Amino acid sequence: MSMMVFTMFASTLPSGVKKIDIFITTISVLSDESKSFLAESEGVVVSASDITTISEQINLLVLNTTTEAERVGYSGTGFAAVAAD
Repeated sequence: MSMMVFTMFASTLPSGVKKIDIFITTISVLSDESKSFLAESEGVVVSASDITTISEQINLLVLNTTTEAERVGYSGTGFAAVAAD
């Protein structure tokens, strides 16, 4: 009886090894893909940071322009309206 069980196990062993090999290959591919995704994500973070910096600078320019237009008075009202847009 034990010889029959051993023979059945031995005959299925190559199939199991092949499945494990496929699994390891799949994990390796997923690892490479996740590394690539991480690198691209870091690029997006840098771009978002650059956009935030530019936006902050534009907001400061608008504030400065609006302040200068108010300081000039009536003759700066058109300029203030453009700055507000």
